[in-house]
Amino acid sequence: MRRARHFIPALLLLLPAAAAGKPIVFPDFPWGSYSAEVENAAGGKGWKLVDKTFAPDRRELAYRTVFWERECRITFFFTPAGGKLFSVRAEWEGVGFGYVLREQITKGYGEPREKMDRIETAIWSRQNTELELRHGGDSTVLIYSDLNLWTDYVEETKRARARLQERDGE
Repeated sequence: MRRARHFIPALLLLLPAAAAGKPIVFPDFPWGSYSAEVENAAGGKGWKLVDKTFAPDRRELAYRTVFWERECRITFFFTPAGGKLFSVRAEWEGVGFGYVLREQITKGYGEPREKMDRIETAIWSRQNTELELRHGGDSTVLIYSDLNLWTDYVEETKRARARLQERDGE
């Protein structure tokens, strides 16, 4: 818990840099990191691994930890063939946290490039990276993505699923 208290101020220091046009990153986990690197780093932080999925068309690692001073589930998504980190999803349970989070993110990144107030979604973009906040009901979701690697993910997933269909059809 002690590390979590220091994580938020460090994260807030990163936000003004992002507003200046630097890519959006999930703290301490660079885009393109391999799953083994992420697993070692998360384990080194004391995060609890709750799910690990390595299928031909999908690679994910999910943890329980504290982020933005609240317990949440963080899921790392990797390209299927290359195994490179392209997206991170943090999800909190409970009502109202999304409003607090949106205010803090807006302080660091400025106004979102896209707002959909009816469905309580906001998206910030910098140098082909994106941060999407969705909240409402009883949960808040924050998704960090590298759009170049997202494109790799889409292509690798199509190829993997085609190979699976070929194999299953034979």
